[in-house]
Amino acid sequence: MSITSTSNGNIHVVDRKVGKEGRVVVLVPGSDVINSYKGHHEINKDKPFKPNRIVTTPRDNVMVSDLDTDTIHILDSEGNLKSWFITEDIGILYPFSLAFTPTGQLE
Repeated sequence: MSITSTSNGNIHVVDRKVGKEGRVVVLVPGSDVINSYKGHHEINKDKPFKPNRIVTTPRDNVMVSDLDTDTIHILDSEGNLKSWFITEDIGILYPFSLAFTPTGQLE
């Protein structure tokens, strides 16, 4: 559904069929899968992880939108959860897409 890469060359892919739960798969070019992030037990305890879009931040983290929980998961370049942000807290429901301005601000 969506793909991005980090400065160390790792490729992050949203692997999900429409309407189904999914995961973020992290690949090293020329190698195997190094990680598979399937959501967080606290965030996704009542609703499955349904990643939609993914983007690399200027600081080389990866942000993943999770529609059903109104959450942005923030992963490191290896695909490990660093933090999360509940978008409903600022009035954004169903965060569908992510983008950065040239100055590094999230839009």
